[in-house]
Amino acid sequence: MTTGAKARAEMKGSHALRCIECGTEFERAGAEFRCPHCGDLLEVVYPGWAANEAHTAVWASQLKQTWWERNLSRSTEDASGVWRFRELLPFAPPEQVLTIGEGQTILQRADAVASYVGLQPGKLFLQY
Repeated sequence: MTTGAKARAEMKGSHALRCIECGTEFERAGAEFRCPHCGDLLEVVYPGWAANEAHTAVWASQLKQTWWERNLSRSTEDASGVWRFRELLPFAPPEQVLTIGEGQTILQRADAVASYVGLQPGKLFLQY
C-alpha cells in the first residue's frame, strides 16, 4: 500500500462537512457543496485531528512524504494543484478524480497591459 493510499484509508470516516454559516454538519454534500438549510458553503473539517494529536503528527508526516513524492510524478492528478492534496478531500473517491491540470498557476505582473488600460505599472497582475 502506498503512503498516499495508507493516509487516505486512515482518513476514511474521519471528516465531516460543516456549514460555514449555521454550523450544521453533514456526511455528504450535494454537487453544489451548499447547506440545504441556509444555502451557505460547506467546509471540510477533521474532528479526529484535535482528538489525537500524536496520531495527527504521524499522519501529517506521511502526507508530507506523499506530497513530496508527487512533485516528481508525471501523473496529471499528481501535478494538479487540487488533486495532489486528495487525502484532504476524502469525499472524492480516487476512481472519480478528474483533472484538467488546474491549480499551480501563478500571478504574472502585466505592466504593458496595465499601461494600455490606464493603470500604473505594478498594479495589474494576470493569471494564465
